[in-house]
Amino acid sequence: TKSTKKEFFLEKICIQITFLEVYAFRDSIDIFRLDNDLNIDIKITSIHFGKNYEDEKLVAVMPNEKGCNILSVSLKNKKVIVYKWKMTSNVTVAKEIELPRSTLTREELKDRGDFLEIKYKNLFSGVSVRHTNGLGGFKFPSASQLFYNDSCIYILNKISYQTGINEFKIDIEAGKVYSINYFINKVITDTQAKYMSVPVATAYDSLLIIQNSSPKIFEYYYYNIINGKLITKFETKPDNSLYSLVHSPLQQIGSFGSSSEEKELDNEKLFIKRKNSGFPFITGEPVGDSLVLTFGSFVPTQGAEGMLLSFATMGFGMGAGIGVAIGDIRIIPYLTSSRNKFLYAHSKFSLKGLQPSITNNTRTCLDDFLADNKLKDLGKSNSFLLELPGKLIFGLYNKETKKYNIAKFQQH
Repeated sequence: TKSTKKEFFLEKICIQITFLEVYAFRDSIDIFRLDNDLNIDIKITSIHFGKNYEDEKLVAVMPNEKGCNILSVSLKNKKVIVYKWKMTSNVTVAKEIELPRSTLTREELKDRGDFLEIKYKNLFSGVSVRHTNGLGGFKFPSASQLFYNDSCIYILNKISYQTGINEFKIDIEAGKVYSINYFINKVITDTQAKYMSVPVATAYDSLLIIQNSSPKIFEYYYYNIINGKLITKFETKPDNSLYSLVHSPLQQIGSFGSSSEEKELDNEKLFIKRKNSGFPFITGEPVGDSLVLTFGSFVPTQGAEGMLLSFATMGFGMGAGIGVAIGDIRIIPYLTSSRNKFLYAHSKFSLKGLQPSITNNTRTCLDDFLADNKLKDLGKSNSFLLELPGKLIFGLYNKETKKYNIAKFQQH
């Protein structure tokens, strides 16, 4: 059974009918099998860090159909280590991969300067983790987003000065690392700040999707995440034509006076301005033959800048500079605090041809969840939020009956 050392839960893994749980210690990962008949957790393996590099730190755990891959990094030695664990053989294979000198190419360093490179300490810190299949679309992304499949790991980060998106690709099979920079916006001066375009990105299957918006422009870029080539681009303006690319009302929950106030915003430029003033995000999930992109922003209106910073970088620390993001549950303390704004809307594109939808009433289980008047109770102790593919489930503990009331929201 689990030891009494300080630990925290990282990930659940389901392989056919076997359920596993992954726990992290400061210098190791332990994997337990759940035995419901005996009502105990049985440790089946441990993976220890720091054998070759003292500063090795955990970055992410990535479940798959056979077990899981584990990513760690040694910043001093500029190496990433990928551990591949299979349940059937209970064997762990480690592969070390050299990091490039910079996230910028030599040409980019010469033409643009090193002030646009992303520091590895930030790139590997507090990442949110998702499979490229898009399931689990409501795990709100961290500043550093990790997407993975069986062969590759993609880490997405915003480039400084809102100039674009960096794709940091780790090819597990080839043992190589590639850094691709998608420069979309120019570096602007403070006098132009009110017109600044803000890019956000997500990934699905072989697609990298970048949304770029300002009070003057609203764009979607679709790239092939494997080779970095542009597939298609859509562009409109926030002047009564935004709904050609946005297929739901523009929603705001919370205001300066109330955390539960909900309203639709008619002013498209105001929505974009407010969205870009906070911590903007975009995330996607396949629904039928379409890809639904949910985008918006967390805009703290109390406690000023410090709260926004802590929210954006929130994670469970595992050593200096490296942490594991806690993903979807970050929304609970945020939305249940007073006078904080959450803005969001949806865009919908066909998976075949990537054409924008002609409907304007796209709705997801996130809408139903946020509309529930019991949301404020999630901020209390003994409540929980679970995310399953296409579902959000939360439980509210009733002290009188000593039972949980369960509510389930299904994807539309």
